[in-house]
Amino acid sequence: MVALNKLKGKFVEQGKTYADAAKVLGCSRSSIAHKMNGRVAITCNDAILFSELLSLTPAEKIDIFGL
Repeated sequence: MVALNKLKGKFVEQGKTYADAAKVLGCSRSSIAHKMNGRVAITCNDAILFSELLSLTPAEKIDIFGL
């Protein structure tokens, strides 16, 4: 289970937007909003791309995505 609140917190902490994530993931901002609100599942590939966008440490990846 993805810790969405922690993931959202990382976006705020780093000043990233859903538009930034949409560019990286190659989808629309509304698709990112659906993922961030739990309406659509975050895939392993999404997790990798979010991790790169947010420069997450290995510990943060485990904490947020359980990877």
